[in-house]
Formats: sequence, structure tokens, C-alpha cells
Amino acid sequence: MGRWYLLAAGSREVAGITAAGAVRAEAAGRTLTVPVPVAGPQGPAPAVTGRLASGVRITAVDGARGGRD
Repeated sequence: MGRWYLLAAGSREVAGITAAGAVRAEAAGRTLTVPVPVAGPQGPAPAVTGRLASGVRITAVDGARGGRD
């Protein structure tokens, strides 16, 4: 059995990405890759936010909710 990861990426304007919830991680830059502590996509999805170079915070765009705050 393989390992599950949370993958997040932003545009060139993104200066940092943060994940909160079951997965907690932060990365400088426009990509975040972190192992998920459970096997598979179980439980609620983590909240992922980005920070632009200007300091503006943005939420993950997932089709159901999200976009620029």
C-alpha cells in the first residue's frame, strides 16, 4: 500500500501556502507537499490557504467553495 499526500500549488503570485485541520503544514513559495497522517482520503479535507506577495490571503479554489477572500 502506498502513502497519501496533500499537494497544493499556487500561481506565480503566491508567496506561501498553509494547510490546517487533520494535516497541518506551511511552506514558503507556491507549492506544498506533505504526507497525510491517515491511509487514504478519510475525514474532512484540510483547509488550504495561500498568501500573496502583497500579503493578501486567498482560499483554495475547489469548485464548491473558495476563491479570493
